[in-house]
Amino acid sequence: GPMPWARLAVFLAATAAALGALVTPDPQPGDFDAYHPNKGLQFTLFSYAAYCNASRIRMWVCGPCLQADVSFGWQPVSVVTNSTTSTQVYIGRLAAPTVFFPPPGKIIVAFRGTQDLVNWLYNLSFKTLTGIPGCPNCMVHSGFWATWSSVRERVAAQVLERLRAHRGAHVFITGHSLGGALAQLCAADLFHNFAVPIHAVFTYGSPRVGDAIFVRHFETAVPRASWRLTHWRDPVPHLPPTSLGYRHPSSEVFYDENSTNYLVCNRSGEDPDCSAQFSVSLAIQDHQDYMGVHTPVGKC
Repeated sequence: GPMPWARLAVFLAATAAALGALVTPDPQPGDFDAYHPNKGLQFTLFSYAAYCNASRIRMWVCGPCLQADVSFGWQPVSVVTNSTTSTQVYIGRLAAPTVFFPPPGKIIVAFRGTQDLVNWLYNLSFKTLTGIPGCPNCMVHSGFWATWSSVRERVAAQVLERLRAHRGAHVFITGHSLGGALAQLCAADLFHNFAVPIHAVFTYGSPRVGDAIFVRHFETAVPRASWRLTHWRDPVPHLPPTSLGYRHPSSEVFYDENSTNYLVCNRSGEDPDCSAQFSVSLAIQDHQDYMGVHTPVGKC
């Protein structure tokens, strides 16, 4: 049905035309405990940048890199890849403080989504569940865990190196599609097994990653700000299905068809007024479009 306007948090008059411009002033730009669309857009661009060419990410000259309008200063962005699992993730520390990212500095970890969406969607539910280090009772998607495991030690080392150099820096983790699943596993793992405090997680069109015990494990790791953005009939947040024991964490931020209005959903992770009001569709375009920005295709 139509979005429940009574519960609508904010009315947004911004469209893709306002890309990069401040859509509405954020009353507390440095505070990530409240959702604000400017932050949603900023992390959309961070997550989309992970799709781009590794050398262009390192120099921070990719399309979404330039739109994100931030500087990583002289310390290059590190890109970690694994060709076997087709994984790419970058790690960088924002240099100059900006209005969004006041001191003590910010470390961004962003995961690329899948490059073969149709095959990936088809295979999504055909994997077993597995326990994970630090939470033997947690059940997570074995394919997602194997993918994260393939870059785990290198990503942790890059984050820890930057934290040692910049004590108290805030760690943000983001990703679109499969990248959103990896972002959740990364956040839980870095917190519970590497003692890394996580400031906020932003995911876009993420599938479910694990069961209710994993959701608690993840939410413990990210107690302040975990924003799971969904867009209208995007099919990916419906998978793998709850019938297999999978659950989403909170807090979902559900955007309407035009990415104009949004609803901050309830804390259950499976709010029936949000993405869950729809059955699985083939609305791939809703998956490839967040905050009015299209996922990069080809070279970027």
